Amino acid sequence: MLTRRFILHGRVQGVGCRAQVQEWALSIGSLSGYVKNLHDGCVEVCAHGQSWRVNDLEKALREKLLFPVEVDFVETDVLSEVEWPPGFVVRRS
Repeated sequence: MLTRRFILHGRVQGVGCRAQVQEWALSIGSLSGYVKNLHDGCVEVCAHGQSWRVNDLEKALREKLLFPVEVDFVETDVLSEVEWPPGFVVRRS
């Protein structure tokens, strides 16, 4: 199991980014976590699950989000493993 935090930089707020991220996470399946807007204009994604699933989500964040979302770069941190409630949700800022 792997827990990662991603910070998406670019044109990521007000363009449907959180909904797309949630859709990707749910389509990959068996991921827990959340996506939310940050006050600095970035989007934070935290995901927990089997490493291949988290890696698939990272690939989607880097390559598969659709216009008008424009991701310039993605920061990645590995977090210590914690218990996550089931499901992948959109959180308020």
